[in-house]
Amino acid sequence: MPIAPRDQQVPRPQEVFISYSRKDKEFVRRLHGALSRRDREAWVDWEDIRATEEFMQAIYGAIEGADTFIFVLTPDSLASIPCGHEIAHAAAHNKRMVPIVAREVNADTVPEALRKLNWIFCLDGDDFENATDTLISALDTDLKWVHAHTRLLTRAIEWNANGKNNSFVLRGEDLRSAEQWLAEAGAQKDRQPTALQTEYIVASRKAAARRQRITLGAVTFGFVVAIALAVMAFFARQEAVKQGAKALAGRNRADDVIHFVQNNLPEKLRPIGRLDLMQDVAVAVDEYYSAMKKAEGETVDTLAGKVWVLVNQGLIDESKGHHDEALAKYRSAIPLAEKAQRLDPGSDKALEHLASAHSFLGLSLQSQEEAIDESRKAQQTWKKLVARDPSNARWQSQLAISYDTEATRLYAHEQFDAALSEYRNANAIREKLVAQAPDDSKTLSELASGHNHIGMVLLQQQQFDPALAEYRASQETVRKLTLIDPHNADWQRDLAFTYSNIGKVLQGQDHIGAALDEFRKYSKAMENVAAGDPANAVWQREAADAHRLIGGALFKQNQFEEALTEFRKYYAAMTKLAAGDPANAEVQVLAVAACAQLALIDVTLSERGDPNEASQVVQQGLAILTGLEKRGQLPPQSVEIRKMLQGLEQALPKAPP
Repeated sequence: MPIAPRDQQVPRPQEVFISYSRKDKEFVRRLHGALSRRDREAWVDWEDIRATEEFMQAIYGAIEGADTFIFVLTPDSLASIPCGHEIAHAAAHNKRMVPIVAREVNADTVPEALRKLNWIFCLDGDDFENATDTLISALDTDLKWVHAHTRLLTRAIEWNANGKNNSFVLRGEDLRSAEQWLAEAGAQKDRQPTALQTEYIVASRKAAARRQRITLGAVTFGFVVAIALAVMAFFARQEAVKQGAKALAGRNRADDVIHFVQNNLPEKLRPIGRLDLMQDVAVAVDEYYSAMKKAEGETVDTLAGKVWVLVNQGLIDESKGHHDEALAKYRSAIPLAEKAQRLDPGSDKALEHLASAHSFLGLSLQSQEEAIDESRKAQQTWKKLVARDPSNARWQSQLAISYDTEATRLYAHEQFDAALSEYRNANAIREKLVAQAPDDSKTLSELASGHNHIGMVLLQQQQFDPALAEYRASQETVRKLTLIDPHNADWQRDLAFTYSNIGKVLQGQDHIGAALDEFRKYSKAMENVAAGDPANAVWQREAADAHRLIGGALFKQNQFEEALTEFRKYYAAMTKLAAGDPANAEVQVLAVAACAQLALIDVTLSERGDPNEASQVVQQGLAILTGLEKRGQLPPQSVEIRKMLQGLEQALPKAPP
């Protein structure tokens, strides 16, 4: 998408983008003409061949710049790969989508992003003008908010494309309007901002107010608004309880907000490590259920609500490092959940809260035997829920997580066959969930991770071909994620790791040339990821490690000079990271290992190596270990590295007196 010069206004967006199969061109011409006669602008790709990456970027830019994404539903458009990419791109940017049925389709083949919407039917026997009227009405609905969505999306993309330069942020009234728009987005289900829009608005506020630095992934303005709304809703619900049946509608509205706070908000805050922001909300929820209990007596709702409070207070305690306090809260939650189930054995809510309490207690326990017992109780409870309603995707997902948890414990105890079975159980569920919702990024990410886990176990068992198949399946799944959101650095990093995993399997099969190709892909991909965040030491370390893998493969192919070059790159990168983070013992030991590897290559290559370099890096490695020892940070694994360095020191030629 072309970037507008800074001194120009962002151009007015097209009203609609029409996605269709070339076999339906005549219908689209008629639709385009009808829109034009009603003064509606439409972006339509009339080309027959869409081969180049530049052209697809133009398509994606047009989707981003349109207020509404119209999809012409026919068997041919559903079978079209380019149309599938267009749907995914529109869904990833939370575009308003309007499906128009031009020919009969099998609903089961329609992507979830379109299937869940209201369709406009414009078949041969239907009234075309009536269908057009319905379309215009849809386009005019919530127009102000949709225009703002498009404007903020194009501005955010421009900001992102220019390296997130503060010259492109929102200011003044633009910023205040955007924050209001984001607040409305957080309060209504059908108004969802993209992650990039949210990030852009937060970055704009940071630049304007010069407040404390906000990193990527920090809690957004929308979350804060949602918390405030939630707290207000709790007290509104309490008042509704006092008023009785007359306030039923108000109670239902409050319950909707409470459902968001209990289910959606923690899921958004947990991955970014900001569960501390739930502290006040947990207190408000507790007060809310106490008021309900006082007005209505003890019910499944009040008991389940108290379970939720205890579990989330436990999570908050854990986020602060208060493990014992968290454990006590998890234990206290289980009897309440069991009591709720006894009150109403048919209650899904009681059973779900019981499963969650067992899950969190199992994850928190130090005793392996107790932890396994709690995890299995959670798994059995999730199975009961799934048996009650096999179509409930959330319960299916939780059951898959319980299989993963069990598998991880089994793997840690080297029970590989049993671990493999549990990982496969988890992935079988996720395969079904992805088939039902192909664009659900959370499930896709979990599926990719599952393939990776299965590959890890198979590789441990030296089942190379099956392991390779799993790693390739993981790679294809991660590729889908990167198509949904090409700007997601975590997914780009996950894709990079698939090259590393595949390379390791190929190397285990002695396919060194093929492994080397994969390691080079890994290196290139990780360099791109690391370049996007130079302050991320973990990513820098992983980019450095790619040189070690390449060097090892080159050495196996007797390409000694090239191998030496790669090990020098690895050494230079790791010692630089160590110098920048002297308190990090793990990084220091990795730097020592890099010194030892480079010295070993120099010594092994004899006349091809550099004995002076070897001597220098050996002394450097020993000096780092001495520093760690003085600070009391010397880890057990450093003993072997020190022996190796001392052995290399003895093997080096002595300097003349």
